[in-house]
Amino acid sequence: MTGLSISVILPVYNEEKFLARCLDNLLRVRYPGEWEILVVDDGSTDSSPRIAREYAARDPRVRFLQADHGGSSRAINLAIAQVRHEALYIAEADGTHSPDYFVNLASVLGSGVAGSNGPYYPMDQSRPAGRLRDNELHIHFHNPRYTPPCGRLYLTAPVREVGGFDPRVLRGQDIDLGRRLKEKGYRFQFVPRAEWAHAEPPTTREALRKSYIDGYNEATLLFRKSTLELNAAPRGGVGQRFDRIGAKRLVIPGFWTSIPLLLILAIPLRPLLWLLLAPGAYILYRSGRFIGAGLKYARYKHLLPLNILFWMAKGYPHTLGFAAGVLRGMRGTYKEVMYRE
Repeated sequence: MTGLSISVILPVYNEEKFLARCLDNLLRVRYPGEWEILVVDDGSTDSSPRIAREYAARDPRVRFLQADHGGSSRAINLAIAQVRHEALYIAEADGTHSPDYFVNLASVLGSGVAGSNGPYYPMDQSRPAGRLRDNELHIHFHNPRYTPPCGRLYLTAPVREVGGFDPRVLRGQDIDLGRRLKEKGYRFQFVPRAEWAHAEPPTTREALRKSYIDGYNEATLLFRKSTLELNAAPRGGVGQRFDRIGAKRLVIPGFWTSIPLLLILAIPLRPLLWLLLAPGAYILYRSGRFIGAGLKYARYKHLLPLNILFWMAKGYPHTLGFAAGVLRGMRGTYKEVMYRE
């Protein structure tokens, strides 16, 4: 659907390192229709609000909104309430976009398609971690069974229809929103020519640390009601541990991140043993699927063995972080952890 008016929502929390570059890039993107950028600051403690106000003062396409710190989902919902246009896009402060990005995405919206997005790649591929990540993302995005949730342009009306973003979800917000839109009968379309780039961790060590934090925050997807319910854990070992913290029922969404918890709950061993065995079983399961897709879709086949090792290495801290987030959430002591280099 060409000619759609677009509101670009840019949530910001302590993004002074990337914000100016992101805004400069967005303002250079070509789009023939009416559009705007809503920068919503989530209570930053650095110079991000000042930078955003400077851009809003000199370019009428930029508006600035200030929010108290309450997480990106709350900040995005505040901006959604202020959106004036037919479509909205959630940008990331550490991302950049190809010149015709919004033209390509807007062209497929309508007739039941409520969202569209394209592939993203690491901004810096000069380091080994960047090249491996590029190969990994190429495998994902060229696999027809994979539907990436990030970088999606949405029609505004369906997003408002389902209530916007769930503020309890701190990572995977697009996954959660997409699931609720699909339940209403809406569809999404992938547009390979709509490319954008994302700043990835510069070193392998940073990639592993980010993997743990991502898994930890992804646990918030379990804190909202979904379709699959599991009774309290069995007696003995981890079951007693969950019972002691008052877990009578667990609510688990039916997607792949529930697998680590299901494995942990199924093993009646000492905490140290199930903490080691459950992630290992999960990683082997995921790696088998990754190898099959990699043989078909890898950009650099010679890097595939390293990709598999890197994938497995990242899978372990991700799974441990996920389990830690679930345990803290069930204790009522969960606090969001933000990744920063």
